[in-house]
Amino acid sequence: MGATGCKPGNLSLQKERETSRTIDAQLWADLLAAKKEQKLLLLLGPAESGKSTIFIQFKMIFGRVAEEERLGFKPIIHSYIISCMVTLIRA
Repeated sequence: MGATGCKPGNLSLQKERETSRTIDAQLWADLLAAKKEQKLLLLLGPAESGKSTIFIQFKMIFGRVAEEERLGFKPIIHSYIISCMVTLIRA
């Protein structure tokens, strides 16, 4: 009644599991290596198109901004918000 070759100690199944574990371990190792790898990004565009804003956001997201530098953006952001609000009110 039982299927042949489906025993719990089947060498083929064990080999497949070991191969899967090896592949998983290699994928994790590759992921960790990719995270450590430094990548370069070239931002192109006309003046006032937001290149520096994107650069600053990348720095903030990936934790490469000093606390003093981050706090230095606060007055700039407040000024920009007020300027946008004035523009909306006048429109």
